[in-house]
Amino acid sequence: MGGLTVRAFGDAAAGRMPDEPSEQAPPLRCSGATARVASGSLLGHQEPDARTDDVDGETQERRGTISVFDGPEPRVERFADADSEARAVGAWLSERVAAGARPHEIGVFVRHEGLFERAHAALAHAGLEGTVLDDAANPPEGHVALATMHRAKGLEYRAVAVVACDEDVLPLADRLATASDMNELQEVHETERHLLYVAVTRARDELWVSGVAPGSDYLADL
Repeated sequence: MGGLTVRAFGDAAAGRMPDEPSEQAPPLRCSGATARVASGSLLGHQEPDARTDDVDGETQERRGTISVFDGPEPRVERFADADSEARAVGAWLSERVAAGARPHEIGVFVRHEGLFERAHAALAHAGLEGTVLDDAANPPEGHVALATMHRAKGLEYRAVAVVACDEDVLPLADRLATASDMNELQEVHETERHLLYVAVTRARDELWVSGVAPGSDYLADL
């Protein structure tokens, strides 16, 4: 699966448990298709093996990180309105469950808490229930995990839907308004891109990304 990496085998061979401290960066656990899209596009302004600053300000080394599972290409969609998006996401989620994914193996991510309503609307169309994750919780059996992109860090699900990626959501309009010069504006864009990168690379098998047209400029990168 996407969780198997050359680096992961190296840790196991060294007798190091997955949560033991390591000087190496955590491997990309997503499929090869998702990894290529995320690393090549969302982080395309950096060198492929550059060090990247994550959403908590920590620096991670991506050099030598490999995904050996080449899964299906991510779905990237734009819709006329939020209801049309919710219906389409709901249909996609229903297909994932029909294909064998259990609800608690599915994650739905949004940019901020004010967008959970749109995530819940998609779940309602799929006949699924969701639980918003707090700082420590996993979703209960039978519930889809709902979380902000920032909370998504460190999580992993068989299928992930990143929804409500609208023009004024990614990058967040309020954050853009706080930038006082070009350097700060670039920093905002890099942080917002990395939030999306974190969210999409939580998908171990299958990924859906969508928003209301015209959608985030970052969707064009994907």
